[in-house]
Amino acid sequence: MIVKSRLRSVLSLTLFFILSQTAFSKDFLWSTKVNAGGRSLLLMSDIHFDPFADPNLVKSLIAAPVERWEGILESAPDEPFAPYGKDSNYVLMISALEEARKEGPYEFAIVTGDYLVHESRKLFEPVGGKDEKAYEDFVTKTEIFVAREVQKHLEGTKVYFSLGNNDSECGDYMMATHTKFLAALADEWETLKKYPSAQKTMAEAGYYAVPHPTLAGNELIVLNDIYWSNHYSADSCYAQPNDQAGDHEMVWLHSQLAQARARHRKVTLVMHIPPQVDIFGTLKAVAKDKKKEGRLFWEKKYEKAFVRLMRSYSSTVVFSFAGHTHMDDFRILSDDQGQPFLVTHLCPAVSPIRMNNPGFQVMRYDKDSGEMEDVLTYYLKNLSSAKGAGGQWGLEYAFDSTYGLEAYNAATLKALTDSMDNDSDKLSKFAKYYIVSAPELITPDMWKPLNDLRLMADQKELDESLKP
Repeated sequence: MIVKSRLRSVLSLTLFFILSQTAFSKDFLWSTKVNAGGRSLLLMSDIHFDPFADPNLVKSLIAAPVERWEGILESAPDEPFAPYGKDSNYVLMISALEEARKEGPYEFAIVTGDYLVHESRKLFEPVGGKDEKAYEDFVTKTEIFVAREVQKHLEGTKVYFSLGNNDSECGDYMMATHTKFLAALADEWETLKKYPSAQKTMAEAGYYAVPHPTLAGNELIVLNDIYWSNHYSADSCYAQPNDQAGDHEMVWLHSQLAQARARHRKVTLVMHIPPQVDIFGTLKAVAKDKKKEGRLFWEKKYEKAFVRLMRSYSSTVVFSFAGHTHMDDFRILSDDQGQPFLVTHLCPAVSPIRMNNPGFQVMRYDKDSGEMEDVLTYYLKNLSSAKGAGGQWGLEYAFDSTYGLEAYNAATLKALTDSMDNDSDKLSKFAKYYIVSAPELITPDMWKPLNDLRLMADQKELDESLKP
């Protein structure tokens, strides 16, 4: 287990993370078609489209209906891609979507939230003023525009979207229920249109359940876990926010899992903020030495309830997808006997704001069982020099061949986690791919004290791991 003395040895890593939380600037490759055997799905996350990147276009975008946005953005001269420390401008977003299309086709796609630029209200007000309706309209248009671009570039592929903490007309981590914003997205996301019950819960609170697009007897449950975040603010831009939304969603999830088990169906979860440990938050807390408590991404009561549900339905829930950290990572949940049973896979971001290279991933899965077999990560190799249509994308790595494993599941990831304590080669690779092969700011040795944190299930386990 990790102890405080080990964590103090990574204060330089903590400093890096602290710096990377603010926006600041600063080949291994082969070619293959990912759907050569089995089935494949596309994963994208944290696009964070910045409609303010070109100041000359902002007023036109505010005034125009969303149907005209593409023409306005295409009318601008070629510009460099958004640099490290900034969110995705139009050319970077489109380059990522075009590359993702080239690597298809896919059976389906999952996009795990955060379509809007960070600090959107702060960027809007100098141009659009402080009128709430004007801001809400602009944010809604931005979200719709991103969804349409994704669906257009992946035409013929079913795309399942989840909401992120920035996907709100109120502000970061602020989300009310039964809003025009949620209703607009429920109408816009194509995969919901055949499922009235899914459209209804999406319009009401931003989550939904639908049949799995390719696996009989399977379902996708797409969560809005912003309500569960320890940063969630019920004090939204509405006079009467729903401060019980998180409780209601947990009850809904329990009901969905109970129904799935009764019908002998399997469930895959999709969300934005992963459960379990917030490694960055924990490192900050230990570095300050003011509290012994580690940090979770979610409120303690929701983390505890979720872990209890997952352990109770361990034969029903088979996999989980998330994003949020902008890095290529994972969390592993074990049962009461310590046996790993559930992976939450964290997809890297398209946005380079955290000093990562833009990336997306393709997962291969067994066409019959749905077992995840491999993960292929594609990344932009020339972010600093890319301009217009000049993005150079390539395959960064394939999980199985890189780590000598034959599947991507709880058992293989636990084995990888354990091996990195003593295998410097694997540790070096993980440190490199974690930040999507961006310029290395973290040495492999800094990762050793972090491995066990990925295994902690809740506050109790985390705090036990931090004891001397």
